[in-house]
Order: sequence, then C-alpha cells, then structure tokens
Amino acid sequence: MKKSTNTSYDASVRELRRGGSAPASAAGTVAVTAARNDTIKAWAIWGAIWTAIAINAWVRWIMSDTLFGPAPIAPGDVIAPGRLMALRVLEVISTLVVLQCVWQCVAKPWMKERKVTLEGMLLLGGVIGFSADSLLNLHHFLFAFNAHSINLGVWTSFMPFYTGGPARYAESLLWGFPMYVYFGITASLAGCAIIKSLRTRFPNMTNATAYAITYAAFIIGDIVLENSIIRTTDAYMFPKTYGPLTFFAGSIYQFPFYEALCAGGVSLGFTVIRQSALDDPEGLSLVERGANRLSPGLRTPMRMLAVIGACGALFILVYHLPFNWLGVVGTSVIQPPSYMLPG
Repeated sequence: MKKSTNTSYDASVRELRRGGSAPASAAGTVAVTAARNDTIKAWAIWGAIWTAIAINAWVRWIMSDTLFGPAPIAPGDVIAPGRLMALRVLEVISTLVVLQCVWQCVAKPWMKERKVTLEGMLLLGGVIGFSADSLLNLHHFLFAFNAHSINLGVWTSFMPFYTGGPARYAESLLWGFPMYVYFGITASLAGCAIIKSLRTRFPNMTNATAYAITYAAFIIGDIVLENSIIRTTDAYMFPKTYGPLTFFAGSIYQFPFYEALCAGGVSLGFTVIRQSALDDPEGLSLVERGANRLSPGLRTPMRMLAVIGACGALFILVYHLPFNWLGVVGTSVIQPPSYMLPG
C-alpha cells in the first residue's frame, strides 16, 4: 500500500513538472506536503493588470496616426556599411534565438504532450514584459536606439506615468524584443544549468552561494555581450548615465555598470523562478504556489498570469526603476550620432 501511494505521488509530481494537472487523488496526496498559501492569486491579479496595461499601450500605439511607423531618418543620415551589416547580423541572430526558444519551450512540448510548461510561461512573460522597454525613456533621454534598426516607432507616450520624455524613436523589434527573451527564459536555462553543476560538484554549497555565483556570471556575461553589441553595431548607446558607476564615461561607448547589475538581476530572477519549480515536490515555482487548490480549468490560466506578473515585476522593479533613477541623476552626457536621436 505504501508503495502504491509513493508511485501515485511520484506520477503526480512528474505530471505537474511537465505543465499539466495531476489526477484528483494523486493531487490530494501531493497537496498535503505543501504549505497552504495563495501566492498564485496575488501574482495572477498583478499579472492580469500588467497584461492589460501592455495590451492597452500597444493597441493605442498601433491605432495612432502619428506614432506608429518607422522612426524618421534624415536625408543623408547614413551609417557606415560595416556597422549596418553588423546590425542586420545582430537582428538575424536575435530573431533566431527567439524562434528556437518558441520551438523548445512552447511548440515542442505542446505538440508532444499538449501542455503549457513553465518555460513557455516564462517566455510569454518576456513577450509581455517587452512593453516595459518603453519605460527606458519615460522621463529623460537615457537610451538611444539606432533608427536604422527594423522598427515601427515606440509606445512610450501610451504607458502610465509618462511625463513628456521622448515619444518618437526607433524601438528595435528584431534585437530589442529578443533581449527580453534571452535575458529572461534563455538566461534561466543557463542559470539553472550553472546551479545544477555547482550542486553536483559542491554538495555542501548553500543556495545563497550558488545564486551569488550565478549572478556574478550573469553580470560578467552582460558586460561582455552588451559592450560587444554597442561597439560593433551601434545598435544603441547610453546618452546620459551616472558617471561614478559608468565605464568609459564621456565616450560614445560609455557603459553604466548598473546596466549589467540590473540586467543580471532580471536573469537571476528568472532563474530563481525556474529553479524553485525544479526544487519543489509539486513542480510549482514560488509564484505558482496554491495552484493545486484551484479548479482544474483555472490552474493553467492562473499559473500563466502569475508567471507573467512575476516577470513584469522583475523587469520594472529590478531593471527599469533603478536604471531610470540613476539615469535621471546622471552626470555623464554624450551626443549620440544623429540617427540615434529622437525624431
């Protein structure tokens, strides 16, 4: 009898980790092992609000007569052929990364098991989270996009708390949007692999130490990746930064160290969410706790909204708020090329 119960429990855990719902009897066995909380409800409410904000901004932007369309490029405002080619290569590679993630995290699991996995939800969280990219220049001109990037303008003026910052510039669709994928779900796949490797090699290592090492790896990786992009493609620049925390301050290639801290923090947050599900007996992440006490028809939608909400909170609280705060008090100001200035 004991063996039968354990088998039922193990099957339930495997089912939940794949993104499905466990049979009622097995789910009941699993549920007694978890603390009773309704974390998922709070996160799902915020996720619904955040999704509504994003969709509202995008719809109003698309319906706009003046702001939906490629950012203008002045006649004679050209970019060096080598830089333009590198920019196009960046766009192609970034798009391929997104397509690979869609296949691996969404299409493949759905075709195989007809289930939405946590990885698919994290990917969707990055897609909705892309709406937050317009917050970069919500109040001041802090992030300069290359108008030669494939773009349709930007929806900044349709976001909450807009106070008159730049409203017409080239939000990149083929490398800007993918960053919300590869700094999110893609980074979490790498982060969980790092943690698994550390735990295998150092069994007594604490979670705090493992996450700290992973965070340091994300910071270093971000510095290398972003500086490589900036210097080879002119895809973007930082026109105003907080000088004491800026590498190469005063140069057109100045890079705020807090950019790496914030971007690395987002990647770590995605990793924590995914790793918490891998470590949980029920296969649920820390923002999905309580899902098994919902009716079967509500579980997947509520889990999805909760994950979207958590991703949105990461983008706003860990990246955009500190980035904007330090940028607003910035002391290192540069003049980007004309094709990077707001139109």
